[in-house]
Amino acid sequence: MTNKNFNATAYWQERHQKTDLSTVGYIGLGLPFNYWMYRVREKVFNKIVLSEEVDLKKVKVLDIGSGSGFYIKGWQNLGVKNITASDFSPNALKQIKKTFRNAKTLELDITTPLPNNLGKFDIISAFDILYHIVDDKKYNQAIKNIRKLLKPNGIFIFSENLPLKTQRARHQVSRDQKTIFSLLDKFRFKIKKIRPVFFLMNAPLCSTNLLSRFHWFILVNSLIKLNFLGYILGPLLYPFELLLTLNSQTGPSTKIIVSKRY
Repeated sequence: MTNKNFNATAYWQERHQKTDLSTVGYIGLGLPFNYWMYRVREKVFNKIVLSEEVDLKKVKVLDIGSGSGFYIKGWQNLGVKNITASDFSPNALKQIKKTFRNAKTLELDITTPLPNNLGKFDIISAFDILYHIVDDKKYNQAIKNIRKLLKPNGIFIFSENLPLKTQRARHQVSRDQKTIFSLLDKFRFKIKKIRPVFFLMNAPLCSTNLLSRFHWFILVNSLIKLNFLGYILGPLLYPFELLLTLNSQTGPSTKIIVSKRY
């Protein structure tokens, strides 16, 4: 299925005219709340990556859809020396080059057929980007390309929402768990682990719990109307979010999936 009215390149070029986290975060909730959302992401990312027990100083990492460079910084903070940031937005890459002078950069549209000279990587990451590929054929091509770029036994780590039923919007498609798992299997990826990123601070797309949905309805409508509430609600929810995400195997919202090419 394709959303013919959505121009991804133009959309992301416009969003990347800004340089703060609200550019790549949950648009509309404001910078204060997005700041706390990204603090949660950082903690979950660190725990999952370190649990792989890989010598991060020796690996070659490709980050897809690097955007503001949040995960470039995350990889570097964990000791990665050889990292390539990629994006199809020249605005994003321009900012990354200024901010991360030690990182390589690559203008890359992961949804199109790729040349054969891009090399191979030990780890490929794609955070908060794949569900913005609204065209199903392009999503399929993206996973195919990732396999092509990954070394045998390499790690593919990414985020998805994994609802029980696919949910489509103008610039986002949350594909159901069965669809994504089947596609990973098709391109010979074995899932190693799945961990939740959010319980309280992101949309509960995977939950039918009325209390959870009511909480999100009140939260998101309050923040859209009054962004400054993020200064209060962000730090208030943060410790509870960490308690839930770092000690749970599943959750009602975004997940991080760690898979291995075989």
